[in-house]
Amino acid sequence: MAFELALGLDSPEVICERYEVSTEEFLKLRQQPAFMKQVVDYRAEIKDKGLTFRNKAKIMAEDLLTNAYDMINNPGVPANVKADLIKWVGKMADYEPKESKNADQSFLPAVAATIQALSDGELELRVTQLVSRRSAPITIEGERA
Repeated sequence: MAFELALGLDSPEVICERYEVSTEEFLKLRQQPAFMKQVVDYRAEIKDKGLTFRNKAKIMAEDLLTNAYDMINNPGVPANVKADLIKWVGKMADYEPKESKNADQSFLPAVAATIQALSDGELELRVTQLVSRRSAPITIEGERA
């Protein structure tokens, strides 16, 4: 929380909401010398070392993952937009194949064409299958195992 306040990308209200901190708790926290020193130290570090555009973009991309997931699962979003979002999420997760001098990547255009040709329902089904492979199984009670 101290780092996010030092960055200043969001208002204190938004940051408090993200951390489920009430206004009263935040006002008490701001009166704590150790917390305020941490904020000041982070600001100094950001100023001295600089916070690159790439780091800010990483923070923003992480915040946007929920939006991307919601859009992918929204039946009103066109399949081509979903395909782009899936590619973006894969890129952010570093699932893209690594470049190799000897690697044959001639199959990539065919994969992209296949994804674009899928109906919204087929695309949603495949994304759901991929996501479920990467997450813990859901029990009968609907909780993660």
